[in-house]
Amino acid sequence: MIDGSFVEATRQHNTREENRQNRGEDLFADSAYIGKGVKRVMRKFGMKDKVIKRNTRGKKISKWQETINKKNSKLRVRMEHVFGYMEECLHGMSSRVVGFARNAAYNTPTNLVYNLCRYEQVMRLGMN
Repeated sequence: MIDGSFVEATRQHNTREENRQNRGEDLFADSAYIGKGVKRVMRKFGMKDKVIKRNTRGKKISKWQETINKKNSKLRVRMEHVFGYMEECLHGMSSRVVGFARNAAYNTPTNLVYNLCRYEQVMRLGMN
């Protein structure tokens, strides 16, 4: 369920203040984000590595790493399903309105509709 949302300007996306606030957060990503450049950025911002590890040529990952991958993958997929549902069933996540108030007015009902659909699914499938 979505329990809150906010609207901000795109020009503020990479401000120093936001970067300070995001320090130490987890990075959940698929194995495409493996590499020295990504590791360097993660160290710079103090992010925790939750990237899915993969087998390489001649070297398999351990059973322990498979367990960690499964745990991280479960968390990541729950987030992706929210956005996937909104994109597919609620006809997209992009709005073409101008201004914070209008964007908030667009996003809030979308989040509410998602919560109602998710609530119905939880009740129908007995997942409560």
